[in-house]
Amino acid sequence: MLFENVFVIGTGLIGTSLGLSMKDTGEVGKVKGYDSNTQHVMKALEIGGIDDVGQLQDVGTCDLAVLAVPVESAKSVLEKILPFLKDGTTVTDVGSTKREMMKTFDMLYRKLCQTRKFEKDINFIGGHPMAGSEKSGPDGARGDLFKGKTYVLVRDKNCSDDAFEKFKALVLKFGALPMEMEAETHDLIVSATSHLPQVVSYLLVQTLMDYAKTDDSYLKLVGSGFRDTTRLASSAPAMWIDIFKQNRDNIMDVLTHFQTQIEWFKGMLEAGRYEELSEKLEKIVMFKEHL
Repeated sequence: MLFENVFVIGTGLIGTSLGLSMKDTGEVGKVKGYDSNTQHVMKALEIGGIDDVGQLQDVGTCDLAVLAVPVESAKSVLEKILPFLKDGTTVTDVGSTKREMMKTFDMLYRKLCQTRKFEKDINFIGGHPMAGSEKSGPDGARGDLFKGKTYVLVRDKNCSDDAFEKFKALVLKFGALPMEMEAETHDLIVSATSHLPQVVSYLLVQTLMDYAKTDDSYLKLVGSGFRDTTRLASSAPAMWIDIFKQNRDNIMDVLTHFQTQIEWFKGMLEAGRYEELSEKLEKIVMFKEHL
């Protein structure tokens, strides 16, 4: 067994799905859960994502703690639980930004060691499962949510080889594809592959809202293409504001590039260069099919 006691903090979609996934492997013992939302944690218990409900202080009994809360909340939760952790505990998060979280752990851990003579080895692994849904909460949780999906792992400099390999093995066991990378590289890449699509989805809906203010016929002609393209616009804004805050510079850079593409497209239409536009779109289609 890889981990005897797991503590999942945050029993929403990702936290509860992780609980289900880990339990399905048979490589973890008891999974305890905590959430400030009582309905969420009780639902997670009901569907088997956790085995028991705990309090934050109970984290001291675990050998794997999972922070499955929004990226800004994860920093404050980490600060609260660090003093209670036992020697050798592995801690991971699931946030869509990694640089800020890695810096936060390093700062909090060094501060704790200096001010309290904290002599415990804590193995921090920044995690980001590249899976999810526009849904939130445990109702949408699935044990197979991560199967075949990339699971980014960012290793803290003090994390032991044994702790890292054990958690990596667990990720493999529930069917995900672990990929180790640096925090800065991760945040740069996901600004284009994850954060930009979220922004565009929100703004496509905003554009429809603007046109529909004067003519509600726009709403009657919304088809499956618009629905598919704007699926992400149902995502919880509070979670995404935290992500936008933490990855602001990278997102601004990729938005500038995207804006250039929009201007190029407008230029093609204005000049009537349809043959050139068609050639470009064919290349785009080929790339998308390759994906």
